[in-house]
Amino acid sequence: MEINVRDVEDVIILDFSGVWESEDSAETSRSMRQLLDLGYRCIILNFSDMGMLPRKAVSLIHSFYRDAEKQGCHVRIVAPSTQARGMLRSGGFLGSTDVYRDEIEALKNFR
Repeated sequence: MEINVRDVEDVIILDFSGVWESEDSAETSRSMRQLLDLGYRCIILNFSDMGMLPRKAVSLIHSFYRDAEKQGCHVRIVAPSTQARGMLRSGGFLGSTDVYRDEIEALKNFR
């Protein structure tokens, strides 16, 4: 899996691509938490180039979202696959966050 980090109008976008392997979770968690430590307050997690997400990934995303909210950070999720949406929904997470079809829609939400 690869993560590309971009800054668009003070919004940090993490573009996820490839296949999320179990060994990706620890590094991904560190990278995401570092954004909070650096004081970023608007973050988009873009999954448009990812297929399936394993349970561990969904759990990590949920945990990051909760931690970000506690620190006053706003997180938006873009284009999770049908499978990922199902896992987010079954974990009770999908209804509590903002999920968008594309990046432009998510960026508009921050304005």
